[in-house]
Amino acid sequence: MRSLEHCNLITADTARIAADHGAIAVPTLITYDALAQSGAELGFPTHAVAKIDTVRRAGLTSLETMWTAGLTVAFGTDRHRSARPVARSPG
Repeated sequence: MRSLEHCNLITADTARIAADHGAIAVPTLITYDALAQSGAELGFPTHAVAKIDTVRRAGLTSLETMWTAGLTVAFGTDRHRSARPVARSPG
C-alpha cells in the first residue's frame, strides 16, 4: 500500500516516514470545506460543525507539512456527486 488518504491530521514525523517510503498522500479538503460551510444548514449539531471546521483548518496546514517533508501529494476528493455545488467566485 502506497497511498495515504485524508491526511488532515498528519504529523511531520509521519509525513517524513511516508515520503521516505515513496508513499503518495491524497488529502481530503473539499468535503470538510463544504460541511463547514453548510453543516448547520444540513442539520449537523453545533459541536459537530465546530469539529469539522477544526479538521478543515488542519487539512490546510497539512499541505505545508506534507510538502515540507517531501511527500508526494495527489488530488482526490470524497465530494459526493449529489452534494450541492460549493464553487466560489474569485475575489
